Amino acid sequence: MPSSYARLDELASRDPVHFANALAALDGARFALTAGASKVMRFMLEDAGGCDAVIAPASYLEISFAWNRGRHQYFAECAPPIVSALVEMANAAPPAHRIRGSIGPALHDVPNFIPWRHGRRRLWLDATAGEIQIRVRDDDPAFTDLPPEAFPDPIAYPYTVIDLMVPLRCPHCDGASTSYRKLSDGSLVCLVCARSFTYRA
Repeated sequence: MPSSYARLDELASRDPVHFANALAALDGARFALTAGASKVMRFMLEDAGGCDAVIAPASYLEISFAWNRGRHQYFAECAPPIVSALVEMANAAPPAHRIRGSIGPALHDVPNFIPWRHGRRRLWLDATAGEIQIRVRDDDPAFTDLPPEAFPDPIAYPYTVIDLMVPLRCPHCDGASTSYRKLSDGSLVCLVCARSFTYRA
């Protein structure tokens, strides 16, 4: 069970004020890049494959990367500085609730984080009162104002754990247990050493 401090940190990271500030950045407010925000923006812009990001009230900043599919969650306080930087790089005039343009190449150097660069990227940003959607791809003349298709979610393989009546010894680590993960081919995965082996009931 998480400690009360961890719970408070979690709630603070999803404070609706962060989404409100991200919207304010589109309306002309400026938020300086912090070390944490620069790190997350590096993930978003450095790889030419790009990313899809969603910012919503009382939620984390969720990003799916071309190089690492899935909904990765980051602290929402990173959102206002990142949105502010994107607006500035795109030279978008407020209110910038719809951005279509190219950004970069650029060098980002903020205190307490390593300097980093990214190439020229194409940016699509659409904001409503309930959500900000961001798409980033490598700049390509073939792109239009229509945002590209979102990255598909990775295949979710079922996680099945079986409980045996009698302890079974793992042939790899020699540990005995009644609980093992079962794969689709019937093999078992030891929950201690994480190695699989053939099993016939």
